[in-house]
Amino acid sequence: MQTGLYGEEEMNKKLLVLISTLALTLMVVPIVSPVKAAGLKSVTWIDPNYKGYDDYYRQYVNAYLMGTEAKVLVTVYNTLYPSQKAYVTVRIHMDWATENKTSTETDVLILPGRSHTFEVNIEVPTTVNNLVIHSYTIYVSYYKSPGGELKEIEHRHYTDFAVYSQDQSDAQDYKAQVEMWNMNYTLTEYLNITSAKAKEYWIKSIVEKRLGDKSYVYGNFEEAKNHYELALNYTLESFKYDIETGQSFGDNFLGILNARRSLLGLQGWSWLIAAIGFFFMGIGVVVYLVRKSKPTASPPTTST
Repeated sequence: MQTGLYGEEEMNKKLLVLISTLALTLMVVPIVSPVKAAGLKSVTWIDPNYKGYDDYYRQYVNAYLMGTEAKVLVTVYNTLYPSQKAYVTVRIHMDWATENKTSTETDVLILPGRSHTFEVNIEVPTTVNNLVIHSYTIYVSYYKSPGGELKEIEHRHYTDFAVYSQDQSDAQDYKAQVEMWNMNYTLTEYLNITSAKAKEYWIKSIVEKRLGDKSYVYGNFEEAKNHYELALNYTLESFKYDIETGQSFGDNFLGILNARRSLLGLQGWSWLIAAIGFFFMGIGVVVYLVRKSKPTASPPTTST
């Protein structure tokens, strides 16, 4: 019996030790767990060659011309938990590169709850493929001290970077100009009445614009550029003829109005004189009728 009681006491002691250990572990884990950052708040590409929806890639892009330098601003907030200061450096890895590009400022002190915007400059080689969309990864490193122990590293992956050839860039530029003219200028009402030439150029510009759209979607950027350039030229010619014809028509129309106004002015004086004449004529007729209607004296009677 004693042996059994002794064994039961030992089991209870072991169970108590296990429970205490688990409780202590649960209290310690939050203290020694890795800090949480999640402070990368915004990524802004500066002065891209094109920014917006690209019909070839079928997505929104930040596009830079081959052989140029791209600049990106990365804003980082210090949201480390628990609250603590950190020395921060930003690095970017492009999918065509073998090494990361480091921000112009490194080991920047960011206090808890504060932010800092980092600048990273990236050279775009002339050998990069412009027929595919490119990806990049941004790394944000938090250090305890400048060049010291790493506290946390955060990374984000993006797929919205495009590299344009010169033809591709020119095509987008001509297309944007055509769309801007069409959106901000309305042809005058004389186009379908007096300006056949303006209408002809207008139709040609629409056709060339559509051909350019088709070529661009298929990746024929040189053809697209040529079509868009023709569309722009035809659009400008159409506006030119429309304005000139409209001005000529307007001048002629105003001339007609002025002539009619002068004629109406002369006719107005004639009508006034005629009205006065008819007025006095009417008075004469009334006087005549009044006099004619007066009774005359009866002839004298004779006695027999």
